[in-house]
Amino acid sequence: MSQVELLPANDATVIDRPLIAFAFLAQATQVQGDLMSGLAPIFKPIVKLRVGKKFDANEFAQAVATLYGIKIHPWAVDDLATRLERAGLLVRSQVGADAHEYVYANVDGTFDEVTEAHIRHVVEKFIQFSRPLLDRLGAHVDEKVLEDGFFEKLTSIDFHSILLKPERKESKATTLSVPKRPEEQRHHQELTARAHLDVLCAAFIVEAFNDDRTLYDLVVRIATGALVSQVVLNVQDPGKTVSLLTLRVMLDAPFVMSVLNLSSEESFEYATELKNALKEHEASVEVFRHSLEEVKDNLRAVLNGVAEGIGYGATARRLQAPAFQAYVSGVLKDLEGAVARAGIRIADTPTLDSYYRHFTAEDEEFFFGMLGSFWNPIAQERDAASIAGVMRLRQGRSTRMSAFHQAQSVFVTQNPRVADCSARMVVSRKLAPPGEVPPAITDRFLAGLIWILYGGKAVELTRYRLIASCTAALEVRNDVMSKMNGFLRDIDETKATQFRAMMTNERAGQHLMQLTLGDSILISSTADAEQILEQLEAKLEEKHQAIARQEIAEATERAAQLVRDAEAERERQAQRMRDANANEMLVRGELDDLRRVSEREKLDRKASEELRELENARATGELNDKLRAEREARIDEKLSLIQLSVDGARIHARRRAQSIALAAGVLSFVAALLGTEIFTQWGDSISIVGAALAGVLAVVSFWNNPQLLFDHWLRRTRDRKFAALANEYKVTNYVESFRIDWESGGVSRRPGNPVS
Repeated sequence: MSQVELLPANDATVIDRPLIAFAFLAQATQVQGDLMSGLAPIFKPIVKLRVGKKFDANEFAQAVATLYGIKIHPWAVDDLATRLERAGLLVRSQVGADAHEYVYANVDGTFDEVTEAHIRHVVEKFIQFSRPLLDRLGAHVDEKVLEDGFFEKLTSIDFHSILLKPERKESKATTLSVPKRPEEQRHHQELTARAHLDVLCAAFIVEAFNDDRTLYDLVVRIATGALVSQVVLNVQDPGKTVSLLTLRVMLDAPFVMSVLNLSSEESFEYATELKNALKEHEASVEVFRHSLEEVKDNLRAVLNGVAEGIGYGATARRLQAPAFQAYVSGVLKDLEGAVARAGIRIADTPTLDSYYRHFTAEDEEFFFGMLGSFWNPIAQERDAASIAGVMRLRQGRSTRMSAFHQAQSVFVTQNPRVADCSARMVVSRKLAPPGEVPPAITDRFLAGLIWILYGGKAVELTRYRLIASCTAALEVRNDVMSKMNGFLRDIDETKATQFRAMMTNERAGQHLMQLTLGDSILISSTADAEQILEQLEAKLEEKHQAIARQEIAEATERAAQLVRDAEAERERQAQRMRDANANEMLVRGELDDLRRVSEREKLDRKASEELRELENARATGELNDKLRAEREARIDEKLSLIQLSVDGARIHARRRAQSIALAAGVLSFVAALLGTEIFTQWGDSISIVGAALAGVLAVVSFWNNPQLLFDHWLRRTRDRKFAALANEYKVTNYVESFRIDWESGGVSRRPGNPVS
């Protein structure tokens, strides 16, 4: 088997990254308030080595790049010092009347959420995973190289080397056709080495995702910390919520395929989340028409490959399902409609000469050359056309990164090389100064930017992006598949058929990429192919055995539970038997008791019925007594009121009689005086007798005359007063029920005439 190529230990990209630094990085996932303050933990290893020393922005940017592989672009270096001062990492000191400088502060380096031991555990797991694969391939790779390569992939989530590496074209079974020019050959070798590392890292992460979620969650935290750090370092804090209403986000073809659910299920989840986040904040999500042509070409190529038995990858694998076949066919027939239903607008690249003044055909050709060699030159041309389209839509206007939302249009790509080249191209061609929004950014950077601006699901987006990128890197390559199939056909067509059937399983395809590092040249003989097939079979057998063991364990546990349940039931039955035996001697007595109880219950029921009747009778009597008492109370109340009326009427009549008598007496007395005056004329003795007679007449008149003369009128006066009082006391209707003795003033009830 051919030797595997990985980055050499003395490669310039290999850097010394202490594990403790990545422990800090794993904690930089909660950025609140001032953005840079949230990132203070990741800078502590740098600051603690330079306490009291003068700050230099370029040196600091280089230190961050060396430690983490995170780039701080020139556009962010200018205001880096003031941001670090606000975060408490730098101290400003005055060196003159109008001059000052910054020195590194003394910071506390403690932390407890993620420790160096946690990160060491991740690295050890990765090396344990990689070493058997590399040993089998005859590769001798330093562990430090593996560690650095792993962290580089993790902090960038960039697995494009395996996707961009051209498929090897074989003129003979084991002869590789390599580029002829030395620089092309060197580029090809570097790309191959990075592709091998892509597969190793992706396979490890997918295995952690499937088998060890605790390990995977820690990996996600590191990746998320790197994403947040990169975005915060390169974008100033906007200070307020901004709108994306004027921003046109142009998607590349692979991203559109993910949005339309035409690639892997994992990439569909990620792309949908990011697209929805853009639309929630009013950005216009669009795609160039030439990118839709690329989508159509990709789908036709996969359909043709599947028809010929050589199509592999996420889309090809899913085409085995009839429902997905029908869906893909429908999309091909009306791609524009499918894109519109997904909420994506279709845009045409500007064609007027006035637009070309801002980005010429020569500029477009220059950018095409910067991209290097794609395995698919048509895709390379379309990426160049997309960059040209964005630059022409901007019409020469540029925007600082701190005002990203005002950039008018930007191309979002899953290929970091396109984004990096676009940023360098506009500066080198003097189309924009450093620090401006480049024409293209990666979808990863956009996801972090959306989170920094608006908050939300940074960790979830990283989780989606990481697993989607890893599964994409592990999709079976056609050259690997063809090489394996050819060798196995030479051995036994049955084995070739078996191999092709195995490749319809996603996990089996991932294992094939893992065993070959995605490089067909590492399959150099029929022996290699047969060995790989055996390992695939063993891996699948191991998986099936694990499933079988799990099923057996579950079945055993169910059987054991049934046994325990049966034993418990037998114990319950035995207890019931013991209880029955213990109670057997009591059964007859219990029956007699039941009979006695039955008779007693009959007597009790009869006694209860009699008691109820008695209680009913008593209750009825009590009710009658209560009614009688209430009636007597009403009678007494009416009698009292009538008595009051009688007393009032008698008093009124007596007062009238006394008034009449008084008046009569006065008149009689006056008459007696007049009579005395008359009798005086007849002599003294006669006058005395006359006066006496007059007095007697007056007294007699006072006592007797009113009664004799006014008796009838007084009775009427009394009766009228009585009627008035009875009406006032509301007892007029009850008078007939009582007997009134006006002489004595007494009132009594009439017999047989009760008051209701």
